[in-house]
Amino acid sequence: MNFMVSWKAGDRKACLSTAVACRAATAGALAVLLLVCSRANAMASKMFHLERPRWGTQLEYAFRENEQITPTRQSRGVSHQYTEGLTLAGSGYVYHPALLVFDLNFEPKWEQQRQKYEPGEDSSLDSFFLDYGFDATLFQHRSVFLQLRARQNTFTSSSSLSSTTTSESSEYGSTLVYKSKEFPTRFSYLNNEQKQQGFYTSTQAGDSLRLSSSNRRERQQTSLNAEWDKRRRDAQGLSQTTENASLRLSNALDLTADRRIRLSSAVSTRWTENDAMASSNVELNEFLAWQHTDPKKRLQINSSYSARYAANRRDGRLSEDIPLEARLSLSHLLYENLRSSLDGNVGHNKFAGGSEQAYGGRVNFDYTRPVPMGSIFLNLGQGYQVTDRTVTAEFVEVPRLAPEPLSFGLFGARLANRNVDLMTIELFRADGFTYDRKDYDIVEAGAFVEIRPVFLSPLAGDIGNGKRVSASYSYRSDPSARQGTLSRTFGAGFFFWSALNLRYQLTLSEGKLLGGTPPDQLADDTVQNVTAQLRYRWSDTQFSYDDEKRAFGNSSRRWQVRQNFTWRPWRDLSLAVGGSYGESELLDTGSSGTSYGLDASGQWQPLPNQQWRLQAFQRINTSNRPDRNESVGLGLSYLRRLGLWKLEVNYRHIMDQQPLIGQERSLDTLNMVLRRDLF
Repeated sequence: MNFMVSWKAGDRKACLSTAVACRAATAGALAVLLLVCSRANAMASKMFHLERPRWGTQLEYAFRENEQITPTRQSRGVSHQYTEGLTLAGSGYVYHPALLVFDLNFEPKWEQQRQKYEPGEDSSLDSFFLDYGFDATLFQHRSVFLQLRARQNTFTSSSSLSSTTTSESSEYGSTLVYKSKEFPTRFSYLNNEQKQQGFYTSTQAGDSLRLSSSNRRERQQTSLNAEWDKRRRDAQGLSQTTENASLRLSNALDLTADRRIRLSSAVSTRWTENDAMASSNVELNEFLAWQHTDPKKRLQINSSYSARYAANRRDGRLSEDIPLEARLSLSHLLYENLRSSLDGNVGHNKFAGGSEQAYGGRVNFDYTRPVPMGSIFLNLGQGYQVTDRTVTAEFVEVPRLAPEPLSFGLFGARLANRNVDLMTIELFRADGFTYDRKDYDIVEAGAFVEIRPVFLSPLAGDIGNGKRVSASYSYRSDPSARQGTLSRTFGAGFFFWSALNLRYQLTLSEGKLLGGTPPDQLADDTVQNVTAQLRYRWSDTQFSYDDEKRAFGNSSRRWQVRQNFTWRPWRDLSLAVGGSYGESELLDTGSSGTSYGLDASGQWQPLPNQQWRLQAFQRINTSNRPDRNESVGLGLSYLRRLGLWKLEVNYRHIMDQQPLIGQERSLDTLNMVLRRDLF
C-alpha cells in the first residue's frame, strides 16, 4: 500500500489543501481496509486467515510557554500542538499457524503546531506521518525458525518559515533463531534507509549484523556476542561513512564439583573507523577465585588471582595496560561475635608511559554484640601498601575507549588526576555524543581540574542530571618513586528499637618516600563520616557529616539534615512532605555553598479508575563565587479510565533563577491525551 503526497513549495494554500486531501485519502483507505478485514473470514480461502482487526486512537493537545530573561535580553515563546492519531492492527496466518503467522499495523498521524515568539516571527508547522509495518514468524514451533520484519514511515511537514520537508524511512530485517537447550542462538540482519528533501537534502543508509549464542552446562557457562554495523550519511554535499565491529567471548567454569574454585575468562575487541579517525581495542581478562576451606568452618581461607591485558590504538598511537594481581584472605570467627581477617596482595601493572609494582597486607577485626533493644558493632583495621612506580613518559592518557566516569555535585565534578592538559579534555555520553566546550566550564582548582555545567547551555541539563557522562584527557604523571602507605580504619555503630541507626567511620592514610624522586605531595589523608537515621511511624529523620582532608586535593567538609513526613489519613489519600538543608566547603580552593529544598506530594484515588496527583518542590543553592541558583516546580496530573478509553491531563511549572547575575528561565507545559487502546 503506497500513499503519494505532492507539495508545491512556497504555496501555503496548496499545502493546506494537500493536507486535507491526505486526511481524506487516508480515511477512505481505512474505511476500505476495515470493510475488507471485517469480511476476511467469509472470503478467505483455506490458504489464508485474517483475524478481526483491532483499532485504537489518540487525541492530544500540548501547550508550552518558555520565557528567558538575561541582563541584555528578554524572550518569550508560546506553542500549541494538536495531534490526532489512529492505529489499525491485525494478525493472522498462512495455511496453518505452524507455517507462518503475521502481524500488520497501519498508523496515520497528523500534527499541527503554532508558535509565537517575542521578539521574532510567528510560525506554524503542519505535519503528516504514515507508518505501517509487517512482522511474521516462519515455522514458529520448530527448533529453527525465522522472524521477519518490515516497516515504512513517511513524514511530510509544511512550515510557514521554510519550504516543505519530506522524509521517507524504511527498515527491514530478519532474525534466525535456534531454540536449543545446549546452544540457543540468534543471528539477525537489519537494513535501514532514510531520505529527506526540502529544507535540506540528506540520505542515510546502514546495515547491521548481530550474533548472540550461549552454552550452559552443569559447571560451565559460555556466551558469545558479536556486532557489526556500517552507516553512510550524505548531507549538503558532505558525506561520512562509519563502520563499527565488536566481539566478546566469555566463559565461567567451576573447576570443582563443590564450586569452590571458579575460573572466569573473557576476550573482547572493538573497532571503529570513519573519515576522521580509526581506533581499536583488545582486552583479555582472567579471574580465578578459590575458597580453600569448607564454608561451614570458623576458619575461612580464600584467594583470588586476576590478569588483564588491554591495548588501545587510535590513529596509529598504541597504549597498553597489563595489570596482574593476587590476593589471599584468612578469616576466623570467635564466639559468634568477633571476626578477625588477614589479607595480602601483590600486583604488577604495565601502562602507557610506565609500570607499577605493588604489594601489601591488611588485618581487620569486626565485633558485633546484641544488647537490650538493639545491637552494637565495632571494627578496627590496619594496612600497609608499597608501590614502586616507574615512569617512562611525561604525559599519560586516559583514552576515550577506557574513559573516566564523572560524578557531579554542588561544585561540579573533579577529574581524578592532577596536572591535566586542559586542551585534551573531552566530555561525552555513553551513546558517544560529545559535548561542546560552551556546555561546560573548566576551572583549575590547584593542581586539579573541575568541570562545571553552564547554566544557560541547552545541553547543560544533561551534564550531572542523571546522564552517564565520561571524560578523556592527558595528564602529567608523577616522577618515578617508591612509596609506602600506612592506612588505619575505625568504625562504630548502634542500632536501637529497630528505629535508630548511628554510624561513625574514620580512615587515616600516611605516605612515606622509600626511594626515587620525591613527588609533589605524599599521602596524608583523614576522612571522617557520621550518619544518623531515626524512623518512627510517619517520620524519617536523616543526618550526615563528611570531613575529608586529602594531601592530593579534593579536601572537603559537608553536612546535611533531611526530614520527611508521610501519612495516610484515609485509604484513598496519601500525603508526603519533606525538607533538607546542607552546607559544603572545598578546603583547598575556599569554595563554599549551602543548599536546601522543600518537597511535597499528594495522591488521591477517589475511584478505582480515577487518580489525582500533586507534586511541588523548591531548590536553592548558593556559593561564595558568588552564585545563587533557585528552582521551583509544581505539577498536577489527572488520570481517568473508562473501559478501553484513558484520559490523561498533566500540568507542569518550572522556574530557574540566578538573581545575582539577573538571569531567569520559566517553563509552563500542559498536556491532555485521550487514548483508546487496541481492541
